[in-house]
Amino acid sequence: ASGWSTLDANADDLILENSGHAGMTILSGTSFVSKLSFMDGLGRAASISYASGSDDLNFDLVTGRAMTIKQGGNVGIGVTPRSQLHLKGTAATSATPRLEIETQYSAGDGSVTPGARLAFTQTTGASTGADLAYIDTAELETNSFGLLFSTGVTTPTVKMTIMGNGNVGIGTTNPGQLLQIGSRGT
Repeated sequence: ASGWSTLDANADDLILENSGHAGMTILSGTSFVSKLSFMDGLGRAASISYASGSDDLNFDLVTGRAMTIKQGGNVGIGVTPRSQLHLKGTAATSATPRLEIETQYSAGDGSVTPGARLAFTQTTGASTGADLAYIDTAELETNSFGLLFSTGVTTPTVKMTIMGNGNVGIGTTNPGQLLQIGSRGT
């Protein structure tokens, strides 16, 4: 026995249990599809399938293909991927694909603590990735968010700031006018 004393009452029709490793295998012939389907009483279905001919792992919803993971690791959401991460929106859901990075916000005090971060890193051999650049969100003034653009190897520093009010600073983190270069402005 696995040691579980209670089961999900909505998912107890088929139980695979073992005190060690447990698993389930779905076998199909070469160039065929192995599939796990989920259906409701109205005939709506979702599935996870493996296509042995292409080595793709596909996730399908009622509306069609939602995500594909290619054999090489490329992931496509709404599209068959041409790159490591490929997103495609549709007119039915959103004409513009959106990648969302969320962080918890609680300060409200104008501190320059970074919020969400998009980091660009580089790995060489077995070493961990060296940070090359960041784009950070930050509360630069009380209840006003902006973007910080940082570059530099290992410890990127802020090179450009866009304040919540639209002021842009290059070489300064607190531009006092629409465009300020360094501490003197333009």
